[in-house]
Amino acid sequence: MRDHLQVTQAINLGVDAIGMIFFQSSPRNISIEQAKNIRAVVPAFVSLVGVFVDHSAEEINTISTEVNLDIVQLHGDQDVDFANKVRRPYIKVIRVADKDSVEIEAKNHHNAQALLLDTFSVSEYGGTGHRIPNVYIPAPMPKYTILAGGINANNIDEVLQMRPYAVDVNSGVELSPGNKDISQLKRVIQKIRKFDLECRESEC
Repeated sequence: MRDHLQVTQAINLGVDAIGMIFFQSSPRNISIEQAKNIRAVVPAFVSLVGVFVDHSAEEINTISTEVNLDIVQLHGDQDVDFANKVRRPYIKVIRVADKDSVEIEAKNHHNAQALLLDTFSVSEYGGTGHRIPNVYIPAPMPKYTILAGGINANNIDEVLQMRPYAVDVNSGVELSPGNKDISQLKRVIQKIRKFDLECRESEC
């Protein structure tokens, strides 16, 4: 997200993290100044996540310090050696192309704080608006697995049945790239809260 007013609305709805994309080729790309404005309105206990694709480790560390990011999200082909040069905790994104993608990357990035499973695309690093085929998602999933890929109010119930650690909601709740549909986001969060409550009551 890059509009600090929408960020405040999302926080008031109860999101746990705010993602900011620093990939210049993305239509959701955010500037350093925009990121600083967002940092100023993000309270304690809401994580600020920087999304990186083509930056060097040095650039990631510089931006992370300047914006005061809590965690970084590594898209692309960054290997473990690269991740070890990043001075913030990291989430490794796995663009799921087949049944073996998750297992291989999970073993390689065992130091990651979480794995984020996103839809594979030859031309895009994320934000495709498409779901991952269910047959490609391992059961059970590795610990601390986040699901992404076209998640919205119409399919969140199905996604939650897979018991992910968290969900990453982006293109599925947008009016246009970078412009969130707050009413759609509210519906998603309401369904997540309902699921969590039912899960606690039934000890699922």
